Amino acid sequence: MTRTLIQHENVTEVLHIMAGHGWATADSGDVESPTGWFAYMYNDANGRDDDSLVDAFETDLAEHGVSVEELRGGWVLYQDNYGFRAALHYFTERDARSQFEALDSEYGTWLDAVDEDETED
Repeated sequence: MTRTLIQHENVTEVLHIMAGHGWATADSGDVESPTGWFAYMYNDANGRDDDSLVDAFETDLAEHGVSVEELRGGWVLYQDNYGFRAALHYFTERDARSQFEALDSEYGTWLDAVDEDETED
């Protein structure tokens, strides 16, 4: 699994805007949990999604100086309760989905423990 932590703040911001407008394939978690909120999305690596991305987010791309090519591939996005945002880039959708599923499992385990603690009180 090849991944890269994206340090480019503007790319991360555009990806979070996209997720907020329903572009993410799936999202889960909670900013107050140890995993934070997280989501994954895949934009075709060969550019087949480019026109749709430009149509939907042309203004955001221009405002943040991000090219559509920078958004290609698989992504896992994070946000914590302090507002810190991150984006991990994966070369395949399968790798991004796998990371998302691992986080979702971790979040589910934490949520079950919280539910158990609340029912014991």
